[in-house]
Amino acid sequence: MPPHFHPYMDEHFKVVKGEMKFTVKGKPFMRKAGQEIMVPKGITHSIANGGKTQVEMTVTYSPCADIHRMFEILSVLNESRPGSMLNMMQYIYMAPKLGLKEFSVPQPAFALHIINGIVTIWGKLAGWDKLVPKFKQ
Repeated sequence: MPPHFHPYMDEHFKVVKGEMKFTVKGKPFMRKAGQEIMVPKGITHSIANGGKTQVEMTVTYSPCADIHRMFEILSVLNESRPGSMLNMMQYIYMAPKLGLKEFSVPQPAFALHIINGIVTIWGKLAGWDKLVPKFKQ
């Protein structure tokens, strides 16, 4: 996961299997199975597999913010296109129209503006506005 931060929530990682390399505020940390790390909201971090084996982790967000809605929407979108990156693009397009907070901000931060601009144009041209009413609560 490249450098990013979460503006609305803390992120807690617990490595269950394998080892992970975390970089927090530019400083690298290794965590092995059974070890944990907490990254406060607003702090830039990245993660990568720190070894040669598969990694398992639990990740907790606090407060949850709009994460539950993100996963609900993505699971519905995923029904028709399993694993498609288009699902995430549609979510990014709909989130502000649904009043949802962004999940994370890539670094450098201006990248978010570029991504949002591309997704907005793409979504308008593709007619994604018709998806919004399906997810209004």
